[in-house]
Amino acid sequence: MYPNPFDSQVRVAVNWKQKGEMAIALLDINGQKVMDIFSGYFESGVVLSDWINTSSLTKGIYIIQLVSAKEIQQLKVLKM
Repeated sequence: MYPNPFDSQVRVAVNWKQKGEMAIALLDINGQKVMDIFSGYFESGVVLSDWINTSSLTKGIYIIQLVSAKEIQQLKVLKM
């Protein structure tokens, strides 16, 4: 994800080694879903999201969560 910390826009880049269904979401620090970023079928390799408008989010720590059938990954990010 870049930039991190972010302000009004952000992009998510994923280098995924498996293909299949995946969901990417933005969670608040309490684990509540704030925004769906992507949900669907991924091919293996690098996938880059469109720019995501985050101007309506309050400043603070968020979590990018990637969920597939085989694993869950999380990354802390900071909204300035």
